[in-house]
Amino acid sequence: MTPPAGTSVTLRVGRSGMTPEQLQQNVAAALAGAAERIPRKWANIQAVYLKAAESVALPLWQTLPDPDTAAE
Repeated sequence: MTPPAGTSVTLRVGRSGMTPEQLQQNVAAALAGAAERIPRKWANIQAVYLKAAESVALPLWQTLPDPDTAAE
């Protein structure tokens, strides 16, 4: 992952031939690693989606921005 220049980050976490367990482990590891490199960690992450090459983006997690820090 390169540090984001905008408001979104895209991570590739697996391949179609992987087992569901392998994909689950990769998603968890990728999210943990990405959160460590983003300023303010999970406080700056508002949504996580999972998407395949030709699928819609499926929401895995969402939150509203913290109103106390939204202006920072």
